[in-house]
Amino acid sequence: MSSWPKVVLLAALVACHHTPTARERALALLPAEATVVAAADGSALVGWRRAVDVLRPYAPASFGCVIDSALSADAAALAHGDRGTTVVLVSRTPLASCPALARVAPDVYVATLGDSTIEHGLADTWARARPYLATAPIAIAADLGSRHVLAAAEAGTAWLAIDAADAPALEPAAAAIVARWRSLAKKLSVKRTGSQVLVRAAGLDPDEAATVAADLAAQLDPPAHRAAPVFACPPAGGLVVHCTGTAITVRSIDDAIGQLATAARERVVAQGEVIGVRLAAPVLSLVPGDILLGIDAHRVTSVDQLTALASRLPKRVSVAVRRGEIDAVIDLAEE
Repeated sequence: MSSWPKVVLLAALVACHHTPTARERALALLPAEATVVAAADGSALVGWRRAVDVLRPYAPASFGCVIDSALSADAAALAHGDRGTTVVLVSRTPLASCPALARVAPDVYVATLGDSTIEHGLADTWARARPYLATAPIAIAADLGSRHVLAAAEAGTAWLAIDAADAPALEPAAAAIVARWRSLAKKLSVKRTGSQVLVRAAGLDPDEAATVAADLAAQLDPPAHRAAPVFACPPAGGLVVHCTGTAITVRSIDDAIGQLATAARERVVAQGEVIGVRLAAPVLSLVPGDILLGIDAHRVTSVDQLTALASRLPKRVSVAVRRGEIDAVIDLAEE
């Protein structure tokens, strides 16, 4: 037999005995039925650590160590549906102790919520999403009935595709959300082709990714188990020209940021990182105890940084804040 048939035969044998990757093994244990499925490499999650951290309030407190474990695992997969949530982690290195995680194999850990369990892999309805779930550094798919969502991300680049019958109406709605991040205009795009709306992001730094993740989460899936904060409008006069809800028109953006800097007192640390500054006095529609997270795509980590930002901001900005465990956005515009 010549060498070529031997090579072909060897390749065929290797293909027939494919060793599942860590990601494939994690996906294989997810429940068959789900409405949202996600999968990622732990190293990819580390690269998006700040975005992961801003999404922590949407997970139960008991899952905090599960999120930390996912960051150090080789692969992580999640399925959420009517029965609950299942998280599967595969890690060659033993993971730190976490009460929510059960070790079901030497390198496999599982956490569940509700009546969700581990089963034998996703149903065939996820066939289109499966290649992305198995290979993209971070991938998310969702079946929302009339809308089907598929997203992937890696190293500052991400895309989100929504297939929907109401795509013509969805396109301007998506564009309006993207328009909130004015300083990211050159890094984000929205395009519709037939029944699909595609949102792309390129060149995002960690702070910008965190800003987008926090605002999208608040827009698309506000936590139902927590009451949304109410922001009382400051009286008109002086700095404030007009206020409606969380939209405030001021005479000067510089002066508004200056007032925020005067009210800011202490840095707030979560998961070993400074996430913002806490206010010690009322200012605009904010109250003592509120945490100033960022302005547009700029994360705020000190009073000095906030003061330095004032002169470089446009005449319309989005101010990200946290009250209790809920994140919100205050829109400031200069008259």
